Amino acid sequence: MEKVLQKCIQDRASQVMGNPPFYVPMLNASGINPASLDFGYEREYAAEMVRRGIQVAPNHKNQTTIQSYHKLVMWNPWPMWKHLGSTPVLFLVPETDRLCPPDVQIRHFESLSGPKRLHVQIGSGHMDIVEEPQADVVFKVFLNFVHDATAGTIVNEINR
Repeated sequence: MEKVLQKCIQDRASQVMGNPPFYVPMLNASGINPASLDFGYEREYAAEMVRRGIQVAPNHKNQTTIQSYHKLVMWNPWPMWKHLGSTPVLFLVPETDRLCPPDVQIRHFESLSGPKRLHVQIGSGHMDIVEEPQADVVFKVFLNFVHDATAGTIVNEINR
């Protein structure tokens, strides 16, 4: 990641001079993220997604600006959460998330004071939490949360 962030600095200087942003693939043909981010996919599955993505969505570009990595590293929403007050909050935590560890997510969940619900999705990684086979379970959890939140019946719950 350090090399990627160094490239971000070079890219930013280049953009200030009027050049277009530098793009990198999200995943290469081997299923590896160039910044070594671990989205929780097995490498073979990620490589297959790249291959199939070209077939399924021929206009999709498997790329992002290198500046996206800088923004990802700098993104820190936790301080804003104190302003949620009584707004109901749902945390869907992937059990095997290697990008944002579950214990960190749960610690932030526990710091919230308003109505909240935590669901830890067993066997799910950072990116595949809304894919089969667990998609149906996760969508039901989400829909139940929306139903309960609009009814004003959210109580502090932890489902592991």
